[in-house]
Amino acid sequence: MTNPRVNYDQIAPEYDARFTSDGLTGTGKALLELTRTLNVSRIVEVACGTGYWLAALHSDARELYGLDLSFGMLSQAQKRKLPIKLVGGLAERLPFEDASFDLVFCVNAMHLFDDSQVFVNEAYRVLRAGGTLAIIGADLHGGKDSWYGFHFFGGTYETDLRRFPAWATVSEWLATVGFEKIELQQVERIVETKRGREVLGIPFSARRVARGWHC
Repeated sequence: MTNPRVNYDQIAPEYDARFTSDGLTGTGKALLELTRTLNVSRIVEVACGTGYWLAALHSDARELYGLDLSFGMLSQAQKRKLPIKLVGGLAERLPFEDASFDLVFCVNAMHLFDDSQVFVNEAYRVLRAGGTLAIIGADLHGGKDSWYGFHFFGGTYETDLRRFPAWATVSEWLATVGFEKIELQQVERIVETKRGREVLGIPFSARRVARGWHC
């Protein structure tokens, strides 16, 4: 049976409510540290949504691009009035020229792609020599990442096991296409206790980051 898809156009106006307003989280700090350490200048976020993470990077005067399939999300990103070039498109068919970016990243989105392996191939194609691919998300197959929703909503764990690729699988894709210096590191872990209907108000789960360098 095909799982129903979230209508991101419909939820776009309220989407940013899922983020905290008290400064950058571990994910945002990790992205900033990555861009500054590698001194990258041309960046694209795939599945950028409302542009939240791109907005966190714009202050360093980089050339930023955001790609998303949802025009509702892109419309919200446009309201930020930041120098970000927004493009509608698929992760599996990036509408960019070969070797055109220093950094490609996606945050908690890879499990939503129709074919995550094709995305990895496309990311390699559009990266310049020495460029970086950063993938941030959970690895439910490792037995370390979980979510309280799994205990309250029947079938969600089994569904997400099918949707989320294991890190071992992702690292194999990265190596096969040509990435080197493939690393896994934890950038954020959220530990919260929720009871009853409290789980309906908190959207985040644990997150991890994987990085591959294009040589």
